[in-house]
Amino acid sequence: MTHTRTDGKQQVVTPGPWGIDRPYQEDGLYIQAKDTSLVCKVYDDGDEYHMANARLIAAAPALYDLVARMVYMYDGGDKPSLEERDHWMDEAHTALALVKDTRVRQ
Repeated sequence: MTHTRTDGKQQVVTPGPWGIDRPYQEDGLYIQAKDTSLVCKVYDDGDEYHMANARLIAAAPALYDLVARMVYMYDGGDKPSLEERDHWMDEAHTALALVKDTRVRQ
């Protein structure tokens, strides 16, 4: 996914969706892209904060995409229609649900 920054440069990030994987006998949570490439590893000793951090990181592409589209629309001076705002709210709820999701690939 690419996004044009305010200075006109393209910012490239690993495309989503990202998932969480806990490899057998590892002490970490692996955030992986759809093509299974490793995005990052989050230390995990069983503390609930580590899993919460991993879920937030894994949800980053969905959150980024939503915010980037909202900013683009508002920066363009166009007011989004009621349907667009409803759609964004649906996407926001979906993205937040990713952060709360506790499923991990084992």
